[in-house]
Amino acid sequence: MNVLVLTPDRVGSTLLQRLITAYAVISQNHSPLTINLHELTNGLVSYHNDTFNKKILGKRPDAWGYHQSLETVAGLLQTANHDIVARLAHYHIKRRGDALGEQLSFYRWLNENFYIVATRRQNLFEHAVSWAIVGESKNLNVFNHDQKYQVFKEINQHGIEIQPDVINKYLVQYQEYLDWVDRHFEVNAWFDYERDIANIEQF
Repeated sequence: MNVLVLTPDRVGSTLLQRLITAYAVISQNHSPLTINLHELTNGLVSYHNDTFNKKILGKRPDAWGYHQSLETVAGLLQTANHDIVARLAHYHIKRRGDALGEQLSFYRWLNENFYIVATRRQNLFEHAVSWAIVGESKNLNVFNHDQKYQVFKEINQHGIEIQPDVINKYLVQYQEYLDWVDRHFEVNAWFDYERDIANIEQF
């Protein structure tokens, strides 16, 4: 089964996406293979993987960027001979600047070929503050205790000051994300951060 996680980021989507992948791999016992592509719109490659001895989709360090059309992305996804877990972040779509017709065609294809999980928050003030901390730390995610300590050491010692217009900016972006989801996707499940993060495995 292909699973797509829609996200504005700062809603637990990275953890959710990785956990879905881990559970898929465990439950399928590697047959069929499940690959986590992370973000769909900033560079996919098809290559022979020696470990699995087959052609798979993935990310390569030299292949990141918005150089592929949405039609090319869909074409690559269509050729995959394995299951896919991926995400689609609204801000990536906005940055790409694809024509609306191309976006609509891409969204239709995703709706037809993926189980779609949309992520959201109830505490929008915390969501906006989380984005402001990203702006200060220059890190979207941290993945271990040592990295967390290094990234947030300065913020922890000195704090940060967040201007009201920054909070407003992220609240507006969140509303735009919800509008985008409502207009273009057939959502199969909503992951509500405050409700579901504590019981993410049950979700």
